[in-house]
Amino acid sequence: MAELKPTVIRPDRDYLTSLYIRTVLIFVVFILPWVLLGLVPELGWAYVLVFVVANALWLVVVFALLPFYYRSISYELKEDEIVVYKGIITRSVKVVPYRTVTNLHLVRGPIDRILGIGTLRVETAGYSGQASPEAQLVGLQAYDFVHTLVREQLRRYRAVSGATTTEGVPPAADPGRDEV
Repeated sequence: MAELKPTVIRPDRDYLTSLYIRTVLIFVVFILPWVLLGLVPELGWAYVLVFVVANALWLVVVFALLPFYYRSISYELKEDEIVVYKGIITRSVKVVPYRTVTNLHLVRGPIDRILGIGTLRVETAGYSGQASPEAQLVGLQAYDFVHTLVREQLRRYRAVSGATTTEGVPPAADPGRDEV
């Protein structure tokens, strides 16, 4: 059987906007409250100025790197697996075979809903109970379409491979019980 050409999906441009918004929110929530230290007479406002400028430097670096990170992300939906590519300093390639997929979740936080994007989380049997899913397809404009596409690929893979559930299979014999 000839292998089909993989479907390549990239995050929407609004995902980059989402990354900028999240970075600014982190700065505002975790860094700016330290400005209140300027009210302490021993430290003064010079300390606050140095503190804010020093912390704004990481913001400049992050803002410069975010476009490169965004461009590094892509997803391939192949005949028998999902492949996620991402990273600029440490390039990662995550392969999730369809045979291990147990759950698909569509997630849209408040920022995602405002921007009209979503995330498809792919969970596997080996990753159950973990804090994060095996793979995340983030920044999807057509998240419902991608979800449907992955479900169809799963069905197609399971139909071709003969993978089934245990429904309808008789339970194994209990070795401690005598057969009559």
